[in-house]
Amino acid sequence: MFNKSDLHSYITFDAATGKIHLKDQRMILVGTDAIGLLRRDLIRSVGMDQAKKILLRYGRNYGVEFAKNLKALFSFESPFEWFHAGPQMSKITGAFFSQNAKIIYNHTTGEYFAEGYWHYSYEAEQHLKHFGVHNEPVCHTLTGFIGGYASEHYGRDIIVKEIKCVGKGDEHCLMIAKPAKEWDEKDLLDQLDQDSQEMIEINSPFLKIEKQRDAYKKLLKFNEKLSEILIQGQELSSIIKFLGETLNLGVTLEDKDFRLIESFGLFKYSMLDIIKFKNHILFSNLLKDIKQPVHYTFAEGSGWTHERLICPIHTKNGLFGYISLIKDSGEFDETEFSALEAASKFCSIQLLHTITRIEVEHRLKNELFIELLKKNCNADELTYRSKLMGYNLELPHYLFIVHFASFDPNADPAKDLQVQVIDTLHTQIKSLGSHTQCLLTSKSDHIIAIIPLELLEKTGIGVKPLAQLLLKTLESKYKDMIITFGISSICKKIEDYRRGYEEAQKAVQLLTVRKKHSSIVSSEDLSTFSKIINPENMDQLKKFAELLLQGIRLYDEKNNNELLKTLFYYLENQGNIQNTSQDLHISIGATRYRLKRIQEISHLDLTSSKDFYEAHLALQILIFLDDIDIY
Repeated sequence: MFNKSDLHSYITFDAATGKIHLKDQRMILVGTDAIGLLRRDLIRSVGMDQAKKILLRYGRNYGVEFAKNLKALFSFESPFEWFHAGPQMSKITGAFFSQNAKIIYNHTTGEYFAEGYWHYSYEAEQHLKHFGVHNEPVCHTLTGFIGGYASEHYGRDIIVKEIKCVGKGDEHCLMIAKPAKEWDEKDLLDQLDQDSQEMIEINSPFLKIEKQRDAYKKLLKFNEKLSEILIQGQELSSIIKFLGETLNLGVTLEDKDFRLIESFGLFKYSMLDIIKFKNHILFSNLLKDIKQPVHYTFAEGSGWTHERLICPIHTKNGLFGYISLIKDSGEFDETEFSALEAASKFCSIQLLHTITRIEVEHRLKNELFIELLKKNCNADELTYRSKLMGYNLELPHYLFIVHFASFDPNADPAKDLQVQVIDTLHTQIKSLGSHTQCLLTSKSDHIIAIIPLELLEKTGIGVKPLAQLLLKTLESKYKDMIITFGISSICKKIEDYRRGYEEAQKAVQLLTVRKKHSSIVSSEDLSTFSKIINPENMDQLKKFAELLLQGIRLYDEKNNNELLKTLFYYLENQGNIQNTSQDLHISIGATRYRLKRIQEISHLDLTSSKDFYEAHLALQILIFLDDIDIY
């Protein structure tokens, strides 16, 4: 009799012969890694589709024989006990742990339906180990085994299909079993048609070698053409176009966040659009770990029904993005897998060339600018070097400093931010239509742009409007950053660039101490006092200005008067009372009275050149700091 409570007692180990028996049936103990390697080599040799059919049929035959052997070995009290013995013994052998959710069968009516879960599938574990996440269930041997066992027990063909699978990213494996007549033709062929032409081809070494040779020739020509594209210095778009035209398929190139970069042929939505659908959130996370092409089926829930073969692209900086083949339906063959892998590698090489070129160009520009900032720079040498790089620094230029700061003071800006900003600025300037070159480089926490006067004259854009255009472009792209522009006065010769850099830098520094946010300031905007101060002494100057004008400001606030405004216009008009009266739109007598009250309250003697200068300086400080509003 079959004792399900003590299954281990039926397994014996003979130390003398090294044999293992399940009662009278000899068994062997094989590691799952060994089976996984055999399975891996089978898939690599004949492809996923053919391997699936072989594994399904092997599993089915194994299940039939296992059911027969169990029936012969044990005296089952009922067909029901025989049916459940299979999963129980599979648990003992370590293949999987099954858990039935629903079973309906009736020998009289022919009704049969089973639904169940299995956990800890060795087949799913091994597939993930060697191939990563697949687009469809992978437990083919186990699926076939259950179908074969159920068929032998029931006396009719039962087909089992795996609906969910750990091997395709699901939490567990789920199977459904029904009579053969209730499945479609494809499912029957996969598990029952053992004499198909495809199996004959698999067993024919000659046909296999012929197919491999043809595929190798095609791939060799494909790689030669991709090499030509690289040698000719063509862009990634050329690789995408060639891949699509050669395979007659849609192709997409997307970055690591699934934003579309390039596309060819059949295309409707980017991966980013598809991932926005709720049922593909898990898929987007799984994609980040793939190492080779993965075939994924997008059903109606994705918004676009299609098949996609996805392959990662890696550079020295890590994952760059993904290149994908797209078709309406069907499987991808070995040639398409190989071509996509090759295209991915060539994209990596092309990107490496681009990154290296950009890094070298950036280093040369940075070295040139460092030399420009030296006190005793060699003007002739720098002129020669700049012309070799396509710039003529002898012509008049403005110098911009573009400073970046995060709204979050603790934020750590991305390392490649400066490269991205330079690329954005270069693209925007190039779009203006002028072929005049602008030198763009970076230094610590800011970007330096040397803008030729010739560019402004050709485009008809003023220096400040150009800065406003560039600021708008950057703010739309970097919404979490505070961006400020400092603009120098015009630099007419090589020796002026050091002075221009200091002017633009001071303009940016002074922007940081103002109350009102201002994003652009030029050297010409700054008053005379601003050119001789710095943020370090600003607190001291502010205290001086507030103390000097404190009495007048309090009087104005208490009496709703305009003594401070009167003082400002009097000083701006160099002590001319008539002009001051006209600016204030009051009589000369009223102006004289206000000036008298100002001197009484502040103890200033406006006839003294010292007091006159200090009052003017104090007003300029507070106006610059946006501490008072005169206008």
